[in-house]
Amino acid sequence: MTLAIKYGLRSLKPRPLFHLAPLWFWAKSMEQEFLTAVKWGDYPFAPYGLLMRESISTAHPGTLALNIPREIAHHVSRDGPAALSFHQRSFLPPIWERGGIQYYERFESAMKGHAPKDKLDHYFWAQSLWDDTMAWRATRHHGPLDTLTIIVGEFHAEFNHGLPARLRRYGAQDVRSMIQVAITAKDSLEEAVKADAQYGERADYIWTFSTD
Repeated sequence: MTLAIKYGLRSLKPRPLFHLAPLWFWAKSMEQEFLTAVKWGDYPFAPYGLLMRESISTAHPGTLALNIPREIAHHVSRDGPAALSFHQRSFLPPIWERGGIQYYERFESAMKGHAPKDKLDHYFWAQSLWDDTMAWRATRHHGPLDTLTIIVGEFHAEFNHGLPARLRRYGAQDVRSMIQVAITAKDSLEEAVKADAQYGERADYIWTFSTD
């Protein structure tokens, strides 16, 4: 039995022209046209391109655009969830809930100096919207024989808050998280991977790599 490997990318938002992706894989000269069509933006594309090409070499392949359109998330972070229009709400996942207490505590700490205090709750609703949208889209397109690898920023997966919690809320089975930890010759491996006193294990798996 061959397991299908699919990749889900937070950096990709669903676009009407995303069907151009398979064509781009076979015509590398179309890379810029593909990036323009899906409105890729300023993210470095090379490492994502390698993953996307790999995914089409497996059975029932695919690269899933998991995130909500950026303009909707920005609207939520600016004006809050109640300000969305009827049209914008048509893009929302069926379950959109505010993230948990510990997730918010970590978010509040991480956002100090990066968001006005009176807007922090709106920013967290937008963060929660990203997580719920990714979880919803992933579970809609994940077959029983698929291995779906979702590539997101560390904060979305750390301590199994955020996306892992939302995947389980949507009924996903056997959800595993992995984060990267950079270490130097001066670092203790045990210290780098030890559990947090308040939040517990940082992930199910920790991939360490040396920066020396």
